[in-house]
Amino acid sequence: MERESDEVLEDLGLSAQHEMRMIDAALRRVEDGEYGYCVKCGAQIAEERLDVLPATPFCRDCAPRR
Repeated sequence: MERESDEVLEDLGLSAQHEMRMIDAALRRVEDGEYGYCVKCGAQIAEERLDVLPATPFCRDCAPRR
């Protein structure tokens, strides 16, 4: 039971680290004036998508291909 709890905590930690990296990258795109544009194709990311996934670097079309 304790080992399972440790694994869950580790997974949560990794998930939080990934989310922090995504947020940091989004903030860099804001600073560079590139926020809201797909890093793959350069298309503008739909406002509705950014409302749901504010740190996403991909438009709807490029997200499944990554």
